[in-house]
Amino acid sequence: MRKDAVVPPKKFKGTILVFFLWSLFSALLHAEEHNTDVAVIVSSQIRPYVMALEGLRSSLQQPLKIYYLNLNPELIRHNLSQEHHDLLIAIGPEASVLAWSNLNPGDKKIALMVLDQQKLLEDPEPCGVDLRIPIKEQIKLIKERLGGRRKIGILYNPMENRGWVEQARRHGSDLGVSVIPLRVHNRHEITKVLSSAYQDIDTLLFIPDS
Repeated sequence: MRKDAVVPPKKFKGTILVFFLWSLFSALLHAEEHNTDVAVIVSSQIRPYVMALEGLRSSLQQPLKIYYLNLNPELIRHNLSQEHHDLLIAIGPEASVLAWSNLNPGDKKIALMVLDQQKLLEDPEPCGVDLRIPIKEQIKLIKERLGGRRKIGILYNPMENRGWVEQARRHGSDLGVSVIPLRVHNRHEITKVLSSAYQDIDTLLFIPDS
């Protein structure tokens, strides 16, 4: 590689992947001679999901049938059992679980805005965009951006993320960073745990957890 070559920052790789995925499916959809029927199930109307939906609307040049799962889940389940769509796009974990549990394995479907799709959907090769960032990469970026020997506190529920935190500690040790587990079993313990650990950490990392 030439020394003056410009390499896209890693944070843009996910964006490139998303645009590639949309371009691919747009090409497939427009290749059909008939009007392709596309339905979108949105878990709820929180801002990240709404932004993902707006991105779909601007990328797919055709009408979308949109269902908001939080408004009437039973009606949506009924509609899915009665209707056929050429492509079903699920935004959010609840919508994705519904899509994967109500459609046949061969039906075309995409899961968006979901962490750990394989585990959640019990599908070894789900179609979608994986939002997980490797643990080592997260710790490395924190060290690069904040500098020094960081002391990173991680709030976590041991019932869900014990293994994740153990891996984080190992990667932190390799990178010269201290990873300090802050174990909580429910949200009511958070204030007490943070108060006790305040003097021992200089960075707080939030991870998907209950």
